[in-house]
Amino acid sequence: MARWEWNLTQRRNVAKAQRPKNGNGGAIIVHFSLMSARPRARLSGRDARARLSAAFRLAPRFAPIAVLAPFLLIGLAVFDDYGISVDEGVQRWLGVAALDYMLGGEGGVIPDDFHRFYGMAFETALALSERVLGLEDLRSIFLSRRPLTHALFLIAGVAIAALAYRMFGSRWLALFAMLVFILHPRIYAHSFFNTKDP
Repeated sequence: MARWEWNLTQRRNVAKAQRPKNGNGGAIIVHFSLMSARPRARLSGRDARARLSAAFRLAPRFAPIAVLAPFLLIGLAVFDDYGISVDEGVQRWLGVAALDYMLGGEGGVIPDDFHRFYGMAFETALALSERVLGLEDLRSIFLSRRPLTHALFLIAGVAIAALAYRMFGSRWLALFAMLVFILHPRIYAHSFFNTKDP
């Protein structure tokens, strides 16, 4: 007797035992489970290969998200392990000056030296986040810049993957290009504090 037949027989016996004893009859409730009554269907070799092939084709589409999620968690765990670079103070000052200039403040003076050629869009965004959060302590200010700078680095990794996919037409090569960029030791370390050179 098959296992599912034995299971059905046992459930019927339980239902008979639960029949009312007053002789008036009554409905017999048979507890029937489709999962227990239906034997498991086994995939043939061809079906298993087809499902594996479909999963393999879908994998590159979700691979960048699956790769970036651990790096984002790691970045949030280690961003306070890095010190302040030589350029970080100057870059912060440029962002604060640009923000004051746009808001019409008294201290908004854009320098005329070579620093003005580096671009200040991201530095201004960092200065704005610093002002919105109301940070005044220098340690808190520089630590608040780290996650945003690292997030921009991860977005750049996605941009590199998109560019590689456009060039080569392969999602696997696009993922490989993104990993080469993200896993480079020096670039990864600088992704937390260097907003000037990368």
